[in-house]
Amino acid sequence: MSKMKWFMKQYWRIGQTRALLSLAMGMLSLGRVYVESVPVLSDWGFWGAATLGVILIFVFLGIGWLYDVKARLWTAKMQSTVERDVYRYLPNFKTYAIDYPTIYSTISTLRDVFKSMNLSTEQLDDLAIYMSKYFGRNPERKDILESQRDSKEFIEQYPFQSESIEPKKIPFMSKVKVGFTTNTLRLTWIQELTGMLQDALVFAAVYVVFIFPGVAVDGTVPLFFLGLGFIILSIPLLLLQTSLGWFYDKRLRVWSVRNVVEVERNPYTYVAFPRQYTMELPFYYAFLEIMKGIFVKLGIDTGKIDAIIEYIDEYGTFRPSREGDFAKSQQLRREFGVLFNTQQTEEAE
Repeated sequence: MSKMKWFMKQYWRIGQTRALLSLAMGMLSLGRVYVESVPVLSDWGFWGAATLGVILIFVFLGIGWLYDVKARLWTAKMQSTVERDVYRYLPNFKTYAIDYPTIYSTISTLRDVFKSMNLSTEQLDDLAIYMSKYFGRNPERKDILESQRDSKEFIEQYPFQSESIEPKKIPFMSKVKVGFTTNTLRLTWIQELTGMLQDALVFAAVYVVFIFPGVAVDGTVPLFFLGLGFIILSIPLLLLQTSLGWFYDKRLRVWSVRNVVEVERNPYTYVAFPRQYTMELPFYYAFLEIMKGIFVKLGIDTGKIDAIIEYIDEYGTFRPSREGDFAKSQQLRREFGVLFNTQQTEEAE
């Protein structure tokens, strides 16, 4: 595992520089090809080609800046990607393993507390029914549609305020951006699906000349021999690529180590991401304060709740722009101690 992880770290580092290096090499190559057509620069020889290449690099960086800052197409791209992720609507393995027991325990505990205080449990009962239906769904189109319908009905039944707010109309330009990125995403999927076949066909078309040199005319071969080249070269190449993919997936299982490296290199693995600041942290603050009030009324010790509130309060100050906060977040977690001390629980029983 450690050797494979080291290998994937180098792979990750290469991947981070690949985009910039590919841009530099590609633009410098274009500069060499087209420098003869550019006045003044054509007289500079190598330096003219290099200068044109550098200019082209800044041109494409400028296009990237427009894409990022002005057009903000990355928001539409993320929206298109998220809308086509089935596990954005339905539970995944992590949800079953972590979220389900947490939600179940929370609802059950609250129902017991509400009953002991003679409070209505109608909303909690409806929430339990809703969560039961949610965790019973499968990654199928029918269940995705049902998930969207049920969530809309639940929000309408239990709004956060007495009068529901009408959803704002989506601006025309936002629709255009999402439509553009959605079709780009579809093209990417088609390319991923057919890319290997395309590469195999191109490989056969280029190298079939060496297999049948006697029938080649001006570097090309007749259609019949091109078909033979497809059988002799493309099909074996496709089988080899498929076999390598199977070996990579089933035997080496490098993707698991790759995911570990990617997670460790993600700043939001250590600090809160934007959605947590806008939704989750405010929710937990309010929820924990309510629970603290209930504990105080029932005469239950609030030490653990106070510790959690203090923990979240400090964690919420960490930012991804400060590298030192990554280590601080790990240290904060270690100082908090064991979450579920099963050994003590078993000894107590």
